[in-house]
Amino acid sequence: MGTTATAYIYDDFGGDPIVGVHTQSGGYPSEFGKRLAQYVASKQIVNGIPGGGDRSKLANGMNCLAALIVAHFKQKDDPGTIYLYAPDVDSSGDFFRYEVRKDSFRCINSTGHVLYDGPACEFEVRGPERI
Repeated sequence: MGTTATAYIYDDFGGDPIVGVHTQSGGYPSEFGKRLAQYVASKQIVNGIPGGGDRSKLANGMNCLAALIVAHFKQKDDPGTIYLYAPDVDSSGDFFRYEVRKDSFRCINSTGHVLYDGPACEFEVRGPERI
């Protein structure tokens, strides 16, 4: 069994998770966490898509970002590794939990210790990531 983690993507208001994106392995902050933070940081959250220009860097709200995250991590028709969870599924057995909100990114280990809480673009693990 690998190092599991679930990333919860929250609605536009930050109150309720929309979906859980679960990885069966490589859930460490230096692996899945880093890739997730980089992808989230590459997107600008907007309300309505403007005409013209490069739309590849936009997400039309958090629901759109959630769908883009799933598509990004579930490429190449690769079975396994990445799964979708309902937001209320108990993921307490995971080694890491990530919370993606419109204005913040959080990484929490299995003991509840917050390893990072800040903007996705500045994500770095402060302290040991191995449990």
